[in-house]
Amino acid sequence: MAHELETSGGLATVVMRETAAWHGLGEVIPRDEVVSFEEFLRRGHLSEWDVRLVPLNTVTGYSSYSKDFYLVIRDNPFDKTEQDVLGVVGSRYTVYQNEQVLSFGANLAGWLPETAGSIYGGTKVFASFINPDPIVLDPNGVKDVVERYILCSSSHDGSSGLKAMKTNVRVICANTHNVALAGATNVFSIRHTASIDGRVAQARKVLELAHKYDEIFEAEAQKMIQTQVTRDQFTKIVEALYPAPEKDATKNAVTRYTNLTDTIDEVYLSDTQNGIRTTAWGAYNALTERLDYFGQERKSNPDATLIAAAGFSDVRNAERQRIFETVKALTLV
Repeated sequence: MAHELETSGGLATVVMRETAAWHGLGEVIPRDEVVSFEEFLRRGHLSEWDVRLVPLNTVTGYSSYSKDFYLVIRDNPFDKTEQDVLGVVGSRYTVYQNEQVLSFGANLAGWLPETAGSIYGGTKVFASFINPDPIVLDPNGVKDVVERYILCSSSHDGSSGLKAMKTNVRVICANTHNVALAGATNVFSIRHTASIDGRVAQARKVLELAHKYDEIFEAEAQKMIQTQVTRDQFTKIVEALYPAPEKDATKNAVTRYTNLTDTIDEVYLSDTQNGIRTTAWGAYNALTERLDYFGQERKSNPDATLIAAAGFSDVRNAERQRIFETVKALTLV
């Protein structure tokens, strides 16, 4: 899996609290260390980019039939004497500095920043904020902790607006960024043609709609982690979700099915399921982990593939819900 973070000489445009990421990049700040928002961004090489617009027709070697197009320029995060071109936008485009993105997210709930980074050559940036009150499933037993975050994501190339959403995904790279976007239930979005000022109250109202979903999710998850599921039951759940090919199926169809079930088994037996493997919650987690990190959109549908790659897939959202309902039905949760 590609992290898509920006790197230079062992440095990377990412910073996080307490726990290092799978890719081993970026600076890790102890949770008890007090740092300002400005310092948090600085340690991730995300501060003072000075993102700005330059008329396209003023750049040597470029010409345009219109004066309404601009280059999006920034100071390089590793060498401020160099400038990078991030994209081409129209005259209505409004720049949101990384400092504004972090400030916007911090003001939504007053939570502390957990991670921040830039991906895809600096064209996209993200910042996540951790809820100090996580969901603890089976608090007297397994104590499986589900952290909750607010994620803010923005672009510097006009490809997307500033988005804010609730998620259970700790975003530390492009992969986790896309997984979080794909699974978001309520998203507040501001186009880069509007001012960010005064929009916090509107965003809070949109995100408040997710509170009810959080409560329902926690109640259902608590039931699931208390429900035992045997290996045979898990196999039946998989068969119900993904029926085996017919006897006259092609060799390719059989191979794809075998690969699918092998991957599910691999995830089911992995360390990520320790402590919850024999529960309905473990079955759900194994199946959705396979979907998020190993699933692919149908190759015959290029639009779906592009949507999934961008992090927005109604197909995957519907599949998560189907998995949730199937696990509940077959385990009598």
